[in-house]
Amino acid sequence: MALIETTISEHIFNQGLAKGKAEGIAEGISKGKAEGIAEGISKGKVEGVTEGLFKGLEQQIALLDTLHQQGILSESQLRNMLLPLQAQLKALKH
Repeated sequence: MALIETTISEHIFNQGLAKGKAEGIAEGISKGKAEGIAEGISKGKVEGVTEGLFKGLEQQIALLDTLHQQGILSESQLRNMLLPLQAQLKALKH
């Protein structure tokens, strides 16, 4: 009788191990996916904002250049307005 009790106890123990292992794997996969999604969203937002700023600065520079070509801005006005925009643009590129 002792042999049967040991076998049943071992079987129950092994079932518990298998169930715990499966639950641990499932939880790890779920947590990993959630962290990956959160990281992807965060990185996407940062890249989107950076890209938006980059394009906005390029548009402002183009507009100033157009105003200069039309004679609305002098050369010195253009330089004074372009320098900060070009510095911001350079900072975004790095």
